[in-house]
Amino acid sequence: MNKETYEHWWQLHLKVAEGKELTATEQEEYNSGDEVLNREEEQQLHTGQSVSELIAMKTRIIELQILHSQLELKSTRLDARIAQLEQTYRKITGFELAGELLAGS
Repeated sequence: MNKETYEHWWQLHLKVAEGKELTATEQEEYNSGDEVLNREEEQQLHTGQSVSELIAMKTRIIELQILHSQLELKSTRLDARIAQLEQTYRKITGFELAGELLAGS
């Protein structure tokens, strides 16, 4: 189904979802579009990826989520270390890293 046809069908679908009545022509267009979408969905299921490919993708997603969590934790730790080093630098030099004097301003 092309984009324009889908958008028209979607407007009819919204009317149906809202409990509004469709004209006979609209009902025919809605039913026809519904059949086309169902056929396209069924084709995708039959010609789509195998279950093992889907499991592999799901496993990869989980691995990447774990890696993301680890990187977030590492980033938090590095931010804390940076703050600690900046504080030490200020105590030793009296200067901010941007070059401003702490005590003299």
